Formats: sequence, C-alpha cells, structure tokens
Amino acid sequence: PSLIAAFQEIGYRQLKCNGQDQEGVMRAQTTTSNGERISANSAYIKPIGRSRTNLRNITNATVTRIIIDASKRATGVQFVLEEDRNTTLTATASKEVIVSAGAVHSPHILSLSGVGPREFLEPLGIPVVSDLSVGYNLQDHVSSGGVYYTLTDTAQVPNINQRMDHLLQYIREGNGPLSATGVLQVNAFGRSQYARAMGDYPDIQWVFDSEVVIRNLTTGFTTPL
Repeated sequence: PSLIAAFQEIGYRQLKCNGQDQEGVMRAQTTTSNGERISANSAYIKPIGRSRTNLRNITNATVTRIIIDASKRATGVQFVLEEDRNTTLTATASKEVIVSAGAVHSPHILSLSGVGPREFLEPLGIPVVSDLSVGYNLQDHVSSGGVYYTLTDTAQVPNINQRMDHLLQYIREGNGPLSATGVLQVNAFGRSQYARAMGDYPDIQWVFDSEVVIRNLTTGFTTPL
C-alpha cells in the first residue's frame, strides 16, 4: 500500500495489471496456491485433467506448422513427437487454434506457417499466406538496479528466532510472512521522454524487491543474503 500510495502521490493512476491501459501503478497477479508459486499447468490443467473428456495433453511434441485454409482460417496444427520426428501428425480444430508458445516461438510457428514478412519467408521457400511484420515488436527486458532504501535500526525486522518461527510456519502450514508476495507484487509502468515523443506505449517498468543484508561494521559494505 505504501508503494502504491507513493506512485499515486506523483500522479500515477492505480490500474488493473491486465487492463486496456498499462500506464500507472498496479498489483501484479501471481500464480500461487497455498503460499507456493506454481506453474500454469499445475493451476489450471492438472485439476481438470481427469474430469475433462475433451482435453488431451501431448507432451514431448513440437508444433511445426499451423494449417491455414484458402480463406485464411486456421483449422489445425501439424506436429512431431520427440521419439519420431520423421512422422508428421495432425490435430484439427473445430473452432480456433491458440498459439501460446512465448515471445520467440509464437512468431517462429507463425513464420513456418506462412504468416510473416514476405522478404524473409520467400527465400526460405515458405509459401506466404499473409505478409505481416510478425516478430518485429520483440522487446527484450533490459534491466538496471535502481534506488536502494536501507531500513534503519528502528525498523521492525524479525529477529532470528522469529524468522525460524516463520520458516516452520511456512513448512508446516504453507502460510505466514514467507508465503506473501511482498513488494514484488507492485508494478508500475511509465513513459520516458522517448516514448512520449513517439506516442508509443509505456517503455519503462518499475519493479521492487526486498533483501536481508548483513552490514560490515568496519567497512560499511552490505552483503545480500
């Protein structure tokens, strides 16, 4: 709450992290269960894996192409299995094909399917279905350490006995201070002078982390644990 209030004080709006507008401060959503970070597979697929007769998971498989018909409608995918990469298998779709392979492999699959820049696909012998700038907006996360705030001796930092109690509480019950996301859940997005000049989306993200440090009384240096 203090971090969010600080951003609001300098003019940032509090938004939902998955909303239409990202310029502002927000609480990030996390995939957690009982105080433990889990994967999307554990959160959504495993709980319904045995009860859904229309759901089939195929592991160790690689999608090689999206099947697109003459009307430019995706009707399925072709894929190969790890144990037999020479045999191409097909899975058809009655409604839609969802491409969710990450920032690198999603445009890779689209390009192999003929959806991408013509100048790159034609020299590779890939028939062009749609000449689009697929992959052109890839932006890597270039990060830099920012401002560090050191809590003073008056801060309410748990002593070693309290920390052991918190650890045992987390191991036994899966709750307590160690199950909290803490300051990591606060995110803020803003525009630098370059983004404003271009009328672009926010190009700066603020994230926060907390560290327990041991101060060397002789030199004044701190060492993260």
